[in-house]
Amino acid sequence: AISIFINTAHLVDDRLEATKIWLAQMPTTTITLQVKTLLSKNSLKDEALINEMNQLAELLEIDNIYLYRKIEQETQSAVIFYGAFSTRKDAISALKNLPEQVKNYRPYLRTLAGINKDIEHSQ
Repeated sequence: AISIFINTAHLVDDRLEATKIWLAQMPTTTITLQVKTLLSKNSLKDEALINEMNQLAELLEIDNIYLYRKIEQETQSAVIFYGAFSTRKDAISALKNLPEQVKNYRPYLRTLAGINKDIEHSQ
């Protein structure tokens, strides 16, 4: 995957916005891969998140990386997803084909219905 970013800080904002649209438009039965959860101590401009997104963008297609923020018990976290699959079989196949570096995070399957529920609970 070849990616060129003029301002990497915008990458996080762009993917947050893309995720809102994705969650609103895709069927709730859609399956995605939850790749990683990062705990964040401060704002959206969290350096660890920017670095993580840049690393993932080198391994995976950026347009298929989604993310949202949630706050639970005063801890802010960013949850990163990859892909959108209509069947469990497709999602499992994608999971098996992830780069080793991403597999090391132990990604797992999630439905958009479950993600929407998480977001509602963290508001």
